[in-house]
Amino acid sequence: MARSRRPEVEASQLQGLLLRRAAPWVVAAAASCVVVIAIVGGVEAGIGALVGALVVAVFYGTDLVVLRLVRGTPPPLAVLAFLSEYFVKVLLLAAALWALGDTETVDLQAAAITVVVTTVVVLVAVTVASLRTTSFILDPVPGQADRAPDDTSPTT
Repeated sequence: MARSRRPEVEASQLQGLLLRRAAPWVVAAAASCVVVIAIVGGVEAGIGALVGALVVAVFYGTDLVVLRLVRGTPPPLAVLAFLSEYFVKVLLLAAALWALGDTETVDLQAAAITVVVTTVVVLVAVTVASLRTTSFILDPVPGQADRAPDDTSPTT
C-alpha cells in the first residue's frame, strides 16, 4: 500500500501548523489590501486597512495562545476557555470600533474591506492546508501507546 505524501501531525500541533502554512497567503492578501487601499483612498484609508489587517492577525493569533495555555486540560475546560476567549475578542473588537468611530485618522470602511478579504484568505488557506495534512484525531494516552487493546489478545 502506498504511503500518503501528506505529513502526519499530532492533534495538539495542528492549529499552529495550519496557521503557519496559511500565513504567507494571509500576509500577501493583507499587504495587497493595505497598498491598494492606500493608493486609492489615501493615508487615512491605508491606516484603516492596516488596522483591519492587525485585527485579523490578533483575532486568529490569540487562538494559538489559548490553545497552548489549555493543552493538557480536561476538554470541558478547554471548550470553556475557547468560548470565553471568543466572547472577549468580540467585546474588545466592538469596543475598539466604538472608540475609532469618531476618529478622522482611520477609515473604517477600508478596515472592514481588509478584514473581510484577509478573513476569507485565512479560511481558504487553512482549508487547503488541512486537506494537505494528515492529523491524528486523538493523541494516544501517555504510557499506553505501545499496548495492544485487550480485545485482540488471543484467548486460551
